[in-house]
Amino acid sequence: MRTWIPTREERVKIGIEAFKNNPIDKSFNDYYSEVRRHVETCLKPLNELPGYKTQSINYKIIDADFNIKKDYEDEKGECIFVQFCETGHVVVVGAGHDYGMPTSNTFIGANIINELDTKWSNKAILIFITGLEFKTDNDSEDCGSISTDHDLQYRNVIEMYIGEYLLKQGIPILDKYSHKNYNRTPDEWWDEIEKIFDNYNIKKLKV
Repeated sequence: MRTWIPTREERVKIGIEAFKNNPIDKSFNDYYSEVRRHVETCLKPLNELPGYKTQSINYKIIDADFNIKKDYEDEKGECIFVQFCETGHVVVVGAGHDYGMPTSNTFIGANIINELDTKWSNKAILIFITGLEFKTDNDSEDCGSISTDHDLQYRNVIEMYIGEYLLKQGIPILDKYSHKNYNRTPDEWWDEIEKIFDNYNIKKLKV
């Protein structure tokens, strides 16, 4: 249980405020491209890290269109997704295959969108990463509970890594806590990431 996460009501309120305080002065396509560039920038160092049990870490970025029916579950690797609303704002960074365009307030992202009287964009960024150790939400209190060379071999760590990198680049995420699998401040989080990069002599990202 992520007991440090605000309540549903608080998360919806935070999302509405983030939307109102961060108007986008670009076209959807331009802003989408900017977010995609940030995603690719933070993924590139993963290729230099060893994967789980001597595997290599590789990733594939797909520009998905949910108006076109396609089964992405056949793609190899763990899935991370970045979804937008029609204004271009990032609504959620998540993991697994529960992406889509739900309308029920059961989903916090949909709840925020409904309150703002906007809609999901049919465009989304899907990232498939191989060479990882799958880690369930039940394990998310402690990254080190499974024997790996480094924490960026975990799907849930990479999910948070991408979300926190976008926030550091000034990209607001309406459901700000969707990707926060570990109870770390932003500074604590980046200290841990930079230690991993230092251990493998990888150039640090600008954050």
